[in-house]
Amino acid sequence: MHGKKDNAVEKKLGEGVVKDLTENIKVNPSRKSLPMLKSDKEMKRGDYDWATSNTGLSVMKWKDKRSVHPLSNFHDPTQTTEVTRKEKDGNEIKVSCPIGLSGYNANMNCVDKFDQLEGVYETDRKSRKWWHRIFWYFIDATMVNASIIHKETKLPKMTLKDFRREITRDLVAPALVASRGKKRSLNSHLQFNKKKPNVPKSVRLESSSHQPGRSTRRCAACSSKKQQICTDWMCSVRKVPLCLGKRKTCFQDYHAS
Repeated sequence: MHGKKDNAVEKKLGEGVVKDLTENIKVNPSRKSLPMLKSDKEMKRGDYDWATSNTGLSVMKWKDKRSVHPLSNFHDPTQTTEVTRKEKDGNEIKVSCPIGLSGYNANMNCVDKFDQLEGVYETDRKSRKWWHRIFWYFIDATMVNASIIHKETKLPKMTLKDFRREITRDLVAPALVASRGKKRSLNSHLQFNKKKPNVPKSVRLESSSHQPGRSTRRCAACSSKKQQICTDWMCSVRKVPLCLGKRKTCFQDYHAS
């Protein structure tokens, strides 16, 4: 188990997990069934030896300061390249190196680089459902990988931030266009204003004295002998009882006529 040891947070968690998972598959040169390659005494810096299995697995041994034993089912063990090394006196020299090992050295930091890029604009969201975090991680991983591929093309270069913005615009644009077109077709004859209504002072104060007041008598507009309707409101100037409510417009109708 990883994560905590003796109630303390474990450091280098990723490294520990990888080491535990690969404990049983470490490349031991003396392991049974591995071919016998040149001994360290027979090799100088830059020398290498190799052998292949009938399944296409290559076993290599390269002498640097120490012997390195890589395995590969992808690289041709006969192909070599050159790497730069420093001597004790500070001078740099070129030494031969299997191409499989140079490829490993060139890309061994890609995981760290990927984690760095993935964490810059992380789309992580707290959730009670554990799989939500995995889902958002896959989205971020896809974004990072796509941006790396984009840099390898002849298209104009852009930062990861701008690349994510462009992807987001492309994903939401069709939905926005469709929704906006639908709203325009339904409400093309309407004009909405989210601000507070701006009524001129001359209009707002016109007949301002005719304000609703309290009353307990029958409405002068809608009440009759057959159906008597009392109201709680009346015109404060004319002292006329008038209905005022969601479904009653007696007050407005009385002053409009």
